[in-house]
Amino acid sequence: MLATLGSMILNAQRKSKAFIIGQRHYDIGNELFSIMLDKRMNYSCGYWKNSTTLDKAQEAKLDLICEKLSLKPGMSVLDIGCGWGGFARWAAEKYDVKVTGITVSREQVAFARKYCK
Repeated sequence: MLATLGSMILNAQRKSKAFIIGQRHYDIGNELFSIMLDKRMNYSCGYWKNSTTLDKAQEAKLDLICEKLSLKPGMSVLDIGCGWGGFARWAAEKYDVKVTGITVSREQVAFARKYCK
């Protein structure tokens, strides 16, 4: 009971703190992220089953996601936590869907708008 109460008081993942966390973590500039992420700026694991590079592993992951969603041309997708727009652009270009992305990071929004234009 005490641990639950403590996590409710100290939980940094509350909605009210989301933009603060986004600002402190993601809004430090895109240069660092561009060095450590793939060319599409995907900030999640890749699918390495038949891949030999980070870019190919990320492409395989994006295809796997789109296939599991059974995306068809003309569908609409809401990408919550879209980051820098890597999935949004991939899905729009490769699966002909309309993607709306949201994120708490101003830096990511600016990058994604330009990247997905």
